Parts: sequence; C-alpha cells; structure tokens
Amino acid sequence: MKRMLSLLLTGIVILAQAGTAGAVDYALSTNLPPSSGVSIVAHSITAAGVWSASTLPDLNMDFGDLVWTPGTVAKPVNMWLGSQFFAVDISNLAAGSPTVSISYTEGNKPTGATKSLGVKVVASANKETFNAPVGGVAQNPTESLIWNKPLATLAAGTSITSATLTGGWCRVYLGVYTGSPAVTGAEGFTNADVPGAYTGKVTITATAT
Repeated sequence: MKRMLSLLLTGIVILAQAGTAGAVDYALSTNLPPSSGVSIVAHSITAAGVWSASTLPDLNMDFGDLVWTPGTVAKPVNMWLGSQFFAVDISNLAAGSPTVSISYTEGNKPTGATKSLGVKVVASANKETFNAPVGGVAQNPTESLIWNKPLATLAAGTSITSATLTGGWCRVYLGVYTGSPAVTGAEGFTNADVPGAYTGKVTITATAT
C-alpha cells in the first residue's frame, strides 16, 4: 500500500511539473543611423540606351561629336544628336532622401553663334524608387518624372526637396535635346547652328536629410 501511494505521489509530482508554464519577455531594439553624407555618381549612356559598366571616371560630360539624324513623320525636324547622354544619381548614404539643388553656368560658343548649350541641352529630373529582385533577378527602379527643363532655365538654380524624393532618390538625365519629348524653351542642333565647340557647367549640390 505504501509503495502504491509512493508511486502515485511520484506520478502526481511529475504530472504537475509537466503542466507548469513559463513566460519570458525579450526586449527588442535596433537603431537606424542618420545619413552621414550623400552620394553623387554619374554614368554615360549610349544613344541606344546602353549604360556604361562603371561610373564616369571624371567630371567631364562630353556628348561626343554630334551625329546628323534625318527627320521622321513623328519628328519632322532634321537634327544633330549627341552620341551619348548622362545620368546622375543623387542619394543619401543611409536612410532618408536628400535635398538636391541644380544650377547651370553658360560657357563658350563659337563666334557668330546666337544659341548656347543653355537651350541645346535638357536636364530631366526624376524620382527613382527601388524594386526588390524577382526570382533573384535585379529589377529596374520605378521612375517618376519631376520635370524636364532646358539648362538655361536653371541659371538661377532650382531645388528638389527631400519630401519630393521620399522613399527613393534623385536621378538627373543630361543630354542634347532630341525634340522628344517636347520641352518648352529647348532647341535642337540644326544646320542653322554655327559649327564649333559649345561648353557649359552644371552644378549639383545635395544635402542629407
């Protein structure tokens, strides 16, 4: 009888231990640091849309010798077009989006020329939003146009706020005007223009926010 009671009590103790519940609270935390700076990098892109494998090695954006391009039904003006154009990506080095300022300074033009790069080159500002890879394949970012402007309109400088770029970064395309899409105030190179070298300078300033 004593042995049976002992076994019974032992069984009760074991059952009681197996039914005991415990709870532990783990406090979770992390810290997303503010951006310590900005990144401004440029790539050249061929007229066929092929991006250079590396960033622009220096600060010289040469659109190359212009190429004669006959007009079409959709674009009935004969123009001289650049052999390449450029894309400048401006982003924070960490979280957030920068505030971007862009300005243009006229350079030189051939003697007798009345039009400069200020009306011959167009800047296109865009918001780029990252897209996650699909099946391990990288996806192009989603691009949203902010504005298209001839460089001359940027002489006094213009800004793109961080709020405009929230969730993404800024990409500015720079290229000789092609006529498509139409940009008010821009003019393509035609046979009416004076041959020679045309120069100018674009200044891009970014502040991490």
